Amino acid sequence: EELCKIQKAWAIPDVEQRDKIRRAQKTIVKETYGAFLNRYGNVPFTKNPEQYIKYQVDQVGEMIEKLFDTSA
Repeated sequence: EELCKIQKAWAIPDVEQRDKIRRAQKTIVKETYGAFLNRYGNVPFTKNPEQYIKYQVDQVGEMIEKLFDTSA
């Protein structure tokens, strides 16, 4: 969440390069985060799991789509 706030302010004016970076990030982050959720998402480690697991995999992908474009 904090990284998204910071990186939203960064701009990559070249549309092609921006899209390449977003696609690469989505692939890596969604795959890794999805694996984490599959493995630990149902482990009873706290009474308030929503405090630690705030986003679903698709939501993370949507957040990445808004990076590096100050008009987004």
